[in-house]
Amino acid sequence: MTMLKRSLFLSLGLALFLFAGCDKTRVFEDHSTSPEDGWKHQEIAEFDVEIQDTSKYYNIILHLRHEGSYRYSNLYVLLDSETPSGKTNSTRFEFKLAEKDGRWLGNGSGNIFSYSVPVNTNTKFPEKGMYKFGIEQYMRDSTLKGIKDIGIRIETVK
Repeated sequence: MTMLKRSLFLSLGLALFLFAGCDKTRVFEDHSTSPEDGWKHQEIAEFDVEIQDTSKYYNIILHLRHEGSYRYSNLYVLLDSETPSGKTNSTRFEFKLAEKDGRWLGNGSGNIFSYSVPVNTNTKFPEKGMYKFGIEQYMRDSTLKGIKDIGIRIETVK
């Protein structure tokens, strides 16, 4: 390996290492990809999150990606949660996706648009252990075409 290639390789490796270590607030982040034929009402994106520190404050953020062909200007979802002891909660949230004139509000890359919506900020988890989260679409259509994926991020408050 030439000196230039070795130097470039080491620089790239160092940059990736530093970038990966920068996100110290993330506790959990994952997404669920929708089927090609659409996100059906009964298909719930499920996530298991281990919480060990109940003294910290957390933000819960939902992520969404959709195609430009998605036919609505919003998306309603239900966020279901269950504590380690079995207490459940369900809350409805709306993603506002477009302006009244039809312009998409998300960050676009080609025909795909991305959104991050904080749904709970500065919140505490009451118990240590495994929390279960479920996200389901709550629209009039039983199958939504154009939704690519839905996800959740839990981070500590800075």
